[in-house]
Amino acid sequence: MKPGVKFSLIALVAAGMTGCISGAGEAPVQVSAQSTAADIDQVPATFGAMPLALDQSDLNTNQGSDARGGFAVTSLGGQVYLPRLALSNLRNRVTEAEKTLASNPGNLGALKVLGYNALSAGANEQALTYMKIASERSGLDDEALNIVGVAHFFEGRDEAAMESFLQASRMNSRNALSNLNLGLLRQKRGNSLEALIYFKRAIAADPNSVLGYLHAASAAYTGKQYKVSAELLRRAIDVAPHNALAYYNLGVVYHYGLREYGKAKSNFRTVIDSEEVSTGLRNLARGMLANVQREET
Repeated sequence: MKPGVKFSLIALVAAGMTGCISGAGEAPVQVSAQSTAADIDQVPATFGAMPLALDQSDLNTNQGSDARGGFAVTSLGGQVYLPRLALSNLRNRVTEAEKTLASNPGNLGALKVLGYNALSAGANEQALTYMKIASERSGLDDEALNIVGVAHFFEGRDEAAMESFLQASRMNSRNALSNLNLGLLRQKRGNSLEALIYFKRAIAADPNSVLGYLHAASAAYTGKQYKVSAELLRRAIDVAPHNALAYYNLGVVYHYGLREYGKAKSNFRTVIDSEEVSTGLRNLARGMLANVQREET
């Protein structure tokens, strides 16, 4: 079997950012560009060459209660990220933002709320209009530039999205989110090793981010840097010892990348024996364990 075919990652997400990203430990979520705010807690999150069919409760347990911090984001369409907290309680926040703008038309915070609301409804050009108003009246911060980048991305303008994320990163080098999005765009184009650079920057900005380690491990694996991928997954496990997906992916790296069958079997058995793992992931681990055992004979 070719390396990469079985390597799957879940885009784990948690809770919010204001300017830069803060740590929290909420459940992971992925939404499509057309999802509404009300849909956010209903949609499973998957990422990788072979997405895993996991429901929301499975993702909660895979995140692990022992995760120490980690930036909190919501994935739109499995491709780019926004701060999760920014998409919560949008209806009430939009009402307050509109009141604020009635007396202060250039208020950046209020315009960002309307921008997030537009993105959640798939109204990307409207989101850009709000950010244009903000730029003209008060200027954009790194969070607002991420909104611009996400809007351009969903309109198919990858170069413009890349430039916005780069500007956000330059404005705030501790903004892990912008580097994460830059990595995802590079990976989308098949530039795994360049993506790895950005994912490592995201990790440097937030060393407790399981999400950063998982994406970086995926990029390293695709770039055939198997030892690097394994180390990144071990670091993810240090941060979140109950993250079954990290063990599963580490088993894949040991099996198809490093050909260390004993370590591969150990990691797959950890997933199988876990009381908190989903049925789907446990069955995948069982199948992978059987593959390793067949190859050994």
